[in-house]
Amino acid sequence: MTTQVRTNGKLPPKHAIDELRRVLNAAGGSAAEILLPQDAAYEATVKDVWNGDVVGIRPLMFIRCTNTHDVVHAVKFARQHNLDLTVAAGRHGVRCFKEGALCIDLCKMRGVHVDPIAMTATVAGGARNGDLDHACQLYNVGTPAGTNSDTGVGGLTLGGGWGWMARSRGMTIDNVLQAEIVLADGTVAVASETSNPDLFYAVRGAGHNYGVITSLTFRVHPVPVCVAGPIVYPIAKAEEVLMIWLPASLAIPRKLGVGALLRPAPRGSFCMLHPVYLGDSQSEAEALIKPFRTIAGKPLVDQVQLRPYRELQRYADDQMPKGARYYQKSLLVSGLTKEALQVCIDWFKRAPQGPDKNCSMELLPFDGAIRDKSADAMAFVHRVADHWVLLGGKYTSPSAKDEVAAWVNGYYQALAPWTVGDMTNSPGSTDASGSIEKTLQRNFERLSEIKAKYDPQDVFCNGTVHVPPKRTARL
Repeated sequence: MTTQVRTNGKLPPKHAIDELRRVLNAAGGSAAEILLPQDAAYEATVKDVWNGDVVGIRPLMFIRCTNTHDVVHAVKFARQHNLDLTVAAGRHGVRCFKEGALCIDLCKMRGVHVDPIAMTATVAGGARNGDLDHACQLYNVGTPAGTNSDTGVGGLTLGGGWGWMARSRGMTIDNVLQAEIVLADGTVAVASETSNPDLFYAVRGAGHNYGVITSLTFRVHPVPVCVAGPIVYPIAKAEEVLMIWLPASLAIPRKLGVGALLRPAPRGSFCMLHPVYLGDSQSEAEALIKPFRTIAGKPLVDQVQLRPYRELQRYADDQMPKGARYYQKSLLVSGLTKEALQVCIDWFKRAPQGPDKNCSMELLPFDGAIRDKSADAMAFVHRVADHWVLLGGKYTSPSAKDEVAAWVNGYYQALAPWTVGDMTNSPGSTDASGSIEKTLQRNFERLSEIKAKYDPQDVFCNGTVHVPPKRTARL
């Protein structure tokens, strides 16, 4: 078995592109578009990314698909002309574009259908979290899916996915019931517990290696009461706050999760707790959150209150707006100690300062229902983690990027003793302490075998974590 050799940077002949246009429109009603570098819409599209640091990467061409039929022909076109390819939906991933590659763009595939009787939500491949939340709020339901309304549901899900419901309802992938996927040969497969179960296993945690997801069906859950908000203390109290927060946050009922964050501000850096209650009773929420509201005396700010769930889901929109430049890494950690928390505080205090940069560290709960699944139930393996650590910085100049990157990478290395891995769509998931084998661990061999079955020519090879097809020995 040999891997197909793909070429970059050279457009297929005009007659081939014209024929693709004809095929895409053959079904009638399709609004699919082909964008080439000379098109005005191409220039706007290459800049339409969440992380401004990706701007400047110029794909060979875009195929903006509107349905599964379009995706099938986009994949076949790439194969026919030996083109490298990527897939873009929410455009939060830094691998959504690649220089000289064909980009299958799902930005027009944003439909969501909620069935309140079956308690399911089916989303198209290009839907954003905001699309899902908008449809779900009509029925007061939701599923664990991110903290930024602009994030693509598909990309979030394929690597694992975290949301505020995670402690009570598990990861995003734990709530997937079915996936429709266009495979490397252009066939359309349905993956579920009863249909192509091996593919279903693989897409839940390493899905970008196996095809283009054109729809996902999720289990949704009631969201009757949402109580949440920041509790802010001065950075001088960070040690006191975190030392009490850590054991307390692991001992509370699953319907409450409490994250911790260290962040700079114009009037001084701060330590923030962010409790989120998703349950049945506002009075119960108040009682469970109360100990965190005075964890180190009177806080500077306490904005815990009853909130619409959809507002909670937009939590990160203002702090991390689309189009800014970011350098980020994340890691899953287990067994944090007093020493580990001190490392977190000390490294935060080393963060580069200045008007052209802003750095933060966040610890999000990763226990509870996430641990209910076994490590070999699906591709994602890290069911022993306690917290998900997000390290990142926003910057406006090249020199600031260098400073932010050095700080993030140093911080990342300092937490290595407590690191167990990461999700496969997270920046840094294959860096340093996160090799492919460590990220996927004991599931790697099986995933490689599944890859050989569904994508033996390794067409889908541009994800953050690449699973190559298992090679058979030659006699």
